[in-house]
Amino acid sequence: MIILGVVALAVLAVVPPFPQDPKYHAFPDQRSFVEIPFALNVLSNIPFLLVGAMGLWFLLHWADTGPCSPFLESQERWPFVGFFAGLFLTGLGSAYYHWVPSNATLLWDRLPITILIMSLFAGVIGERVSPKAGSVSLFPLVTLGIGSVVYWYWSELHGVGDLRFYAFVQFGPFLLIPAMLVLFPDRYTRAGDFWAALGLYLLAKVFEYFDAEVFALGRLVSGHMLKHLAAAVSAYWILRMLKARRPIETLIPRLQSQTSTRGD
Repeated sequence: MIILGVVALAVLAVVPPFPQDPKYHAFPDQRSFVEIPFALNVLSNIPFLLVGAMGLWFLLHWADTGPCSPFLESQERWPFVGFFAGLFLTGLGSAYYHWVPSNATLLWDRLPITILIMSLFAGVIGERVSPKAGSVSLFPLVTLGIGSVVYWYWSELHGVGDLRFYAFVQFGPFLLIPAMLVLFPDRYTRAGDFWAALGLYLLAKVFEYFDAEVFALGRLVSGHMLKHLAAAVSAYWILRMLKARRPIETLIPRLQSQTSTRGD
């Protein structure tokens, strides 16, 4: 995992600064609906709002520590609160951006995206490394994410656009999270749901990359709209995991007891 981090930083140092491509804002699906410009790209952010609200409600009103809880320690909850709060804010920021696509509005799309990514990163650190490590890293990681977006926007305003740090924040955790899932032991059941969520997020990025090609197939939906839906399902898969999983250490004595009873 350390090697992956060092390699990512080395790539960051070698790659020259690059600005935001203005063509990024030229989405192929420009259809309006009821006075809503870029309607499907705007409205497809509603699932982010719904899943974000559902996640926050579950974590703040239902989830607790204990044998039937998704968390062994209460401090493990807060990175996931940050994740679903960032998701809800992404729904607002992304809808605002797609209403009037520009660098100025893209700022408000990317800020909450970094909050949710870095919060999830801290959550996985808390589960796979230690709860204390996850809790301690949450604020610095979120601050780093926000700083990468602020720096990018500042660099664009000064004519030297530099997306490198934002790219590092967005893609670095999705190299390190799988490494942690492989290298560190499971503390909870349903670990496979993490892989499913990562796979859905990868699918979302594929849809984003082939935005125009998807739209050209039948001019019904664009790749970017499908990206929003796939990313929302990915986040829902995290919520689904949290609702269904149990701490493994609380299941072992129960399984041993059941085995002993059968033996008698």
